[in-house]
Amino acid sequence: MKGAYANSANPSLLNIGLVQQNCLENCKTGVMEDGKVHDTEPDEDCYDVFCKSEYGDACEDGRVRVIKVSWRVGELLRGLRIKIKR
Repeated sequence: MKGAYANSANPSLLNIGLVQQNCLENCKTGVMEDGKVHDTEPDEDCYDVFCKSEYGDACEDGRVRVIKVSWRVGELLRGLRIKIKR
């Protein structure tokens, strides 16, 4: 998002809709080189980080909107999509 605002000829006209899928607790890695899944830290809230940056006025003005989806809900939705496609 920072790149979009930094490179925009007119950033005041730029609007972003963000669907943020994060793991917030009890997070796991993917399968690592050792063939195992490990515990890991929660994901960074990129919306919060962006809104605290030099481009934060875009959040205050309502030009960046976010829908936050937990990792577990995302996995459920991905599973449903796979079943629907078949």
